[in-house]
Amino acid sequence: MKQELINQLYTQMVSGLYPDENYGTCRVVLEDAKDSYQADISLNNNTLRIAESSSGPPDAMVKLSPALLSDILANADRFDLRDPLILAQIETKGNLALASFLFTLIKRPSAQIASLLEDTEQLTAGYRDSITAIKRVYRPSEADVLLLMEQSVPFVVTGALDNWPFVSKSLEQIKAEYGDAALRHNMEEDRQETLADFIEKMENNTNDLVYTFGCPLPLAIWADIELPFFQWDSVTSPQIWMGRRTGKTPCTTLHRDCTHNMLAHVSGRKKMILFSPDQSDSLYPVPAFNTFQPCSVRDVKHVDLSLFPAFAKARAIEVTLEPGELLVIPAFWFHCVYALDDVFSISFALLWDAFKKLNQN
Repeated sequence: MKQELINQLYTQMVSGLYPDENYGTCRVVLEDAKDSYQADISLNNNTLRIAESSSGPPDAMVKLSPALLSDILANADRFDLRDPLILAQIETKGNLALASFLFTLIKRPSAQIASLLEDTEQLTAGYRDSITAIKRVYRPSEADVLLLMEQSVPFVVTGALDNWPFVSKSLEQIKAEYGDAALRHNMEEDRQETLADFIEKMENNTNDLVYTFGCPLPLAIWADIELPFFQWDSVTSPQIWMGRRTGKTPCTTLHRDCTHNMLAHVSGRKKMILFSPDQSDSLYPVPAFNTFQPCSVRDVKHVDLSLFPAFAKARAIEVTLEPGELLVIPAFWFHCVYALDDVFSISFALLWDAFKKLNQN
């Protein structure tokens, strides 16, 4: 059974493979109370191969139970390696970027998401030329928000976060108030990281990219915010996006989410560069995805047109988010994010079932 599961994993990876800079060998170890089985999956020159584990050390190692791998493969339409429940059950060593990339290859969109994506690209045909700016709207009604989402029109809301107690506060002030809050499990250091730990890392690191990349919002902060427009049971659990200034380097590379997203901006300034869904042929979205779809074009300010010639036809719209503003990004809009300062944002997405129900009311 263990060998069969690893073979299923490999087959799924092969069918989702796309060109990437990662390479090396990842040892996958399946272990339970009875015994263990392992195999090496190698990626070189954008080709995958599987073999029995050799005696030499691999570049990366992922150890998990057969039950967990079976569950991951059965739920490829919602699997996320950042999920704390999954991270708590996986042991990783070595090149985490390689291991993460390989496991990302097993993702697949659900039939619902694939259908919604096709419908949205048809709806937005021509948006590349017709939507040339993002408007700001002061405290719109829930009905206005739903209508613009349904029309697939991005916009910035002002005034909706006025009751949030920490908007526009410095990161030092936020650390003083919420520093003890548990943030995430740090895979590289294999320990629980607090919000204070992360902010101190931002303060002490001047070169590397320091960013949370959408980990769950600490409960202590969650308890102090009032959700604009919707009830909490209508949206996904909020995520925190915090990190150092990146300037001309993206803190979040080009991708599109498969839900209507809201980004509540708390501190610093963020430059958001968006592309309408009808431009997918110019942006090189990858085939392996589920809840969000990355692009092979990552940094839209530095694109090698010899590798991505169709990008020359893409047309972007830009907006700079200020503290206290909320950006509504309709489902399947591509976006890339640049941190102009040290930044802190909170995101949440409207569930599709809730969106449908609210539109029927």
